[in-house]
Amino acid sequence: MAIEMVERNLVLTRRYDAPPDVVFRAWTEPEQMKHWWGPHGWSIPLSEADLRPGGAFRYAMRSPEGHEHMVEGTIGEIDPPRRIVTVSELGGDGNHPPIRVVTAVTFEEQGGATLVTVDTTVSGSGEWFDAATEGMDQHWGEHMERLGDYLSTFAGKE
Repeated sequence: MAIEMVERNLVLTRRYDAPPDVVFRAWTEPEQMKHWWGPHGWSIPLSEADLRPGGAFRYAMRSPEGHEHMVEGTIGEIDPPRRIVTVSELGGDGNHPPIRVVTAVTFEEQGGATLVTVDTTVSGSGEWFDAATEGMDQHWGEHMERLGDYLSTFAGKE
C-alpha cells in the first residue's frame, strides 16, 4: 500500500516599521529570536544557528505548560538582509512519519519599512501530518505579531 503524501502551503505578509537589516537580524540572530519567536505564551530557552548555506539551526520551544519541542534543520539559502530559506523535518523518529518543512522568508525594503513575506510548505502524510499542521495559520500569525511587538520595543536598541 502506497502512502499518499500531502502538501500544505501558507503565505503570510506583514509590514514592519523598521529597515530590512534590523528585521533580518531580529529574524536570524539566535539571541534576538529568543525575545519573540513562537506562539503567544511560548518561550525559547535555546536558540542556535550557523547562518550560512548548509549551516544548522536548532531551537527549543517551551509551551506555557512547560512542554518542550525541539526544532532542528539547515539553512538552505541566506542572502542578508533580503532572504533566508530553512529546511527542517519533524517526526521521523519511529513514532511518526517524517514531515518536511521548507520556509522561505523575504525582507523587502519599502521606504524605511520592511515587507516580510513568509512562504512555508509542509509535506507529509497521515494523521500525524494533520495534527502537526493544525493551527499552522494561527501560529505563524502569532510569530509575526510578536515580531512586531519586539521590533517596536527592542530592535535597534541593542
